[in-house]
Amino acid sequence: MERTTAMTNEEATALRLDLDQFKSDIGRLRDDLSELANGAIRVAKAGAAQTREQVTEGARAAAAKGRHAADTLEEQINEHPLLTAAAAFGIGMAIGVGISRKG
Repeated sequence: MERTTAMTNEEATALRLDLDQFKSDIGRLRDDLSELANGAIRVAKAGAAQTREQVTEGARAAAAKGRHAADTLEEQINEHPLLTAAAAFGIGMAIGVGISRKG
């Protein structure tokens, strides 16, 4: 019976060592997962910042093109005011005729 008790004590000691190792492994795993999550957050934030920059650049480019088109139209109107008035009148008449035919 003494031998069984000695085996049990050895097994208990081995079990404690295994449990301590398991706790240590779990702690390292938690730290690794925390680092991984923090890295993923950094990547996501960087991607969001890059996307925000691209959208801002696109909006600026579209605004610049819109300003250029408006400036060009204004120049054409100033250079050819009678032609512009005639074109506007003609377009208005065409729209009016089209609407009156449908009604």
